[in-house]
Amino acid sequence: MPFTLIKGRFKPLAGIPDGDSVRFLANDLTLWRRLEGKPPEIGQGIKTKGTVQLRFEGIDAIEKGAIKPLSTEARDTMLRLIGFDRHANPEPDGYILTRMTDDASGRPIAFVFAGTTSRKDGSAVLLSRALLQQSVNIKQARPALSIRCTTTRSSRRFEKKSRRP
Repeated sequence: MPFTLIKGRFKPLAGIPDGDSVRFLANDLTLWRRLEGKPPEIGQGIKTKGTVQLRFEGIDAIEKGAIKPLSTEARDTMLRLIGFDRHANPEPDGYILTRMTDDASGRPIAFVFAGTTSRKDGSAVLLSRALLQQSVNIKQARPALSIRCTTTRSSRRFEKKSRRP
């Protein structure tokens, strides 16, 4: 099944990110309507306006309030992987591949990518092994700062594709 590609910017300073979630401002907010499940909660605050809190597909990182320094290391690794720098790049460009939300929270469940892509915003994209290897998700899972989860059909495919050949 294809995913919807959504381009935008990561906004870590708009919330409290951890190793498997971060706020994201889509270039086209209407694309959120394409997702299956509970509609995403779009931020209304001064810092969060227009943003949604992403949940990274296929991984579960150590939570903010959990064991330190591991939770801080998981967060800092994710921030580095998305290209965040508090002074030079506080809102790094990025894009996500998603098709559904977490029914409990309404957070889009996404494969996350730093930088830009030539693909069209809103296009349908099949996730290949090569594309998966470029995702923040797989890079975040490698240093053992998170565990791979297989709770959805997409995450089970993630698990299969992420295994090294």
